[in-house]
Amino acid sequence: MKEMPQDLEEEIVETKPPVVLNFAPVWKRILAYIVDELILFLILSFMFYLAYFNEIFYLYQQPNFDKLLYDFALRNQIKFNTVGFVLQIAYYSLLWAGTGQTFGAKLFGIAVIHIERGKISVFQGIARAALLWSFGFIFFIPLLFVVNPVYKQRIHDFLTFSVVIELPKKEKADEG
Repeated sequence: MKEMPQDLEEEIVETKPPVVLNFAPVWKRILAYIVDELILFLILSFMFYLAYFNEIFYLYQQPNFDKLLYDFALRNQIKFNTVGFVLQIAYYSLLWAGTGQTFGAKLFGIAVIHIERGKISVFQGIARAALLWSFGFIFFIPLLFVVNPVYKQRIHDFLTFSVVIELPKKEKADEG
């Protein structure tokens, strides 16, 4: 038997079997989405409070507070919706492109990945978040209906070539 040259021996590395990834169940996706929306609501509420505290406080002191507050909300509705949309797109797209996880996804051990490359790009994150928002706003369908059963993709997943997976437990990843 021939001896292997020493420089080749050093290049041989130990390989581990691949980790099997499972698609995230719907209940984890929905709960992660609810957590993320609560976080966004708190952020928007704080921003709203900082920006309009004086106006709201003035309106509160008036005898017809309810009607004045309603009129105030109607006058600023487009502004509020625009800020909410931009914040939501930024939150989801940057976190998905960064680690693949929002805070809700991290809490439930799930992540968003590209079907072929693993990590999604910022552009894919923006497209995915915009589709999630628009389809959710219009039809409330993204979280409920599976478009591609092979990959358990919802419409926003399918259109951006992404899937949501369960992250392997640390013990399993270390053993395998």
